[in-house]
Amino acid sequence: MTAKFRLRTPAAHPQRRVATAKLPWMLAGATTLLVPIVMSLRGQDPFRLPKDLLFLAFAIASATAAIVVWLRGTTRDHQSGAVRTVPLIAIGSVCWTALASLFSTNHALSHRAILWVAAVAVFACAVDLGGRARGTLAIAWPLIPAAINAVIFLLQRFHVWNPMTFPADLPDHMRYTALLGNPDDVGGLLMAPALVAVALVLCDRRRRALWIPSAVLLLAGVAAGRLTSLLACGAGLLVMGFVRSRKVGVIATALIVAGAITLVVVDPPMRARATSIANALRAHDYAEATSGRITAFVSASMMAIDHPLFGVGPGCFRWAYFEYKVAAERAHPSLAKAWSADYNFGEAHNEHLQTLAETGVPGYALFVAALVVLAASSRRKKNSENEDETERGTLVRTLALPTSVAIAILCLAHFPLHLAASTVTIVYIAALSVAWGAHAEVEVRPALKERLAAILRRRRLSPALSIAFVLVVVIGAAFLISRIALKPWQCNLTEKEIQVRTSLTYDSVADPIQTSRYAHENLAALEPCIEVSPHDIALYMLAAANQRLIGRDADAATMYRRALQYDRRPELYYNLGVVELQLHQRDAAIADLLTAVSFSRAYLRDLPADVQAEVSDALRRQYPYLAGT
Repeated sequence: MTAKFRLRTPAAHPQRRVATAKLPWMLAGATTLLVPIVMSLRGQDPFRLPKDLLFLAFAIASATAAIVVWLRGTTRDHQSGAVRTVPLIAIGSVCWTALASLFSTNHALSHRAILWVAAVAVFACAVDLGGRARGTLAIAWPLIPAAINAVIFLLQRFHVWNPMTFPADLPDHMRYTALLGNPDDVGGLLMAPALVAVALVLCDRRRRALWIPSAVLLLAGVAAGRLTSLLACGAGLLVMGFVRSRKVGVIATALIVAGAITLVVVDPPMRARATSIANALRAHDYAEATSGRITAFVSASMMAIDHPLFGVGPGCFRWAYFEYKVAAERAHPSLAKAWSADYNFGEAHNEHLQTLAETGVPGYALFVAALVVLAASSRRKKNSENEDETERGTLVRTLALPTSVAIAILCLAHFPLHLAASTVTIVYIAALSVAWGAHAEVEVRPALKERLAAILRRRRLSPALSIAFVLVVVIGAAFLISRIALKPWQCNLTEKEIQVRTSLTYDSVADPIQTSRYAHENLAALEPCIEVSPHDIALYMLAAANQRLIGRDADAATMYRRALQYDRRPELYYNLGVVELQLHQRDAAIADLLTAVSFSRAYLRDLPADVQAEVSDALRRQYPYLAGT
């Protein structure tokens, strides 16, 4: 007899299919754990840029994994007549950002903003779809990187140990950076995990011995940090107490008030800041009361008034700030005399106003809707009033509303959603809370549900065609990661090297031949980096500096003009004006120097006497409200 055998494809093995389906969730977990702690002292930007690039790389990998899961048919069929809330908000945000970018005042900057919003949307969807069936411990993942940063921050704060080396003239309070680069960023990262830790103390009795020290550590990090994150966390804890019960709320209120008084009494920096704010408010010195941010707030408000529907464009606040800062000072001359009048804000330091200014009223409505959906997750699920709630449901009811309130307050004086570390942490906690909450799904009409199911239903493909599609997707993802993350990081390293070499060349008395050789080498290295990161203004300024070293002033002027296409900084106008003077283009030089001086009168100091007099005279005629500043 002849035996017959049939070969079965191993790809159909159910365990492998399940493992493949978990890929987006695993990548979301890796993003949450790694992004807040990654840094590199080798680059020009050692803190924020590595996190941003790693987050974008993980988002691309997560989107790729989701497509592979869909092609392999390993997704679960969703039979209820509803759609998931988190993907709905995420897709709506991406669509509106793309639409607003069509009416942007700077399309190049808006394209980059679309990439960021899309990455956040992919991450939120991965958390929602992969985390809805997870246990309570899943929400504790952000506590790990938060605890690492809290330990380093507290060691720096109390001068026990600082792993970083800072310039000697840097103020002491700016040396408390943890792995994030800025004390404000530390507070923005620790706030939400601190609320999670306290909620776990209240709801997870089995592991309370683990959560209590975690909560103490994170709350200590928040308390030793900045005022904005402290107020946000305090408000969240207060709301959490009343969500639990009126009795717990009263106890929480007493503890928060006692803690606030103690903190002001025993902590000199916090006492000084509280006194400074109180005195500034009595004197109507709003620049001092807002740490110099009032001009950015007013400018963002004016942008929103002038562009109510689509805003100035996603990612375009920094582009529009120069124009609106000057307009704000014209409308409110006292702003020109504020101690922060020379600051060039790249962010509004207020997510509410910046979202409204960049994306208009509909964009801000989506932001508010996300906060409302998160807050509403604290409601009981339907038909559960007379039933014992699960531990996970109790946790969400305790955490969701306080987290929403805390995020809203934090965003009043910070920009956590423009920073990868705090964005990952906040979005992970918020998306998981909504996925577990009472409003995880939105009911839709049966016809719409059938249409969505038809769109998402996997088409039957032959094995060869399916493999080919997977390969194309993976190769495309590898190209995007290289283009969007790896090459910009390599250019960040190159930028630091060229910055050092250029500074040494300017400071030393090198022979002309050696100077020319160094400058040409630097320009050759900068050229591909400008192509990879055209929005990086520092690259243009370095190129212009090297071109000036070898007497190519016309090329340097071109570089400054190219940089002004991405950011209208006063130093760019100033340097352009100086170069135009050397090129004997006096009228153009006076115009550009006047533009720089209208932003900051400090640029008058180093000008030649005749140029200074001409610019000052033009300043008095065109900007009379700046007299005496």
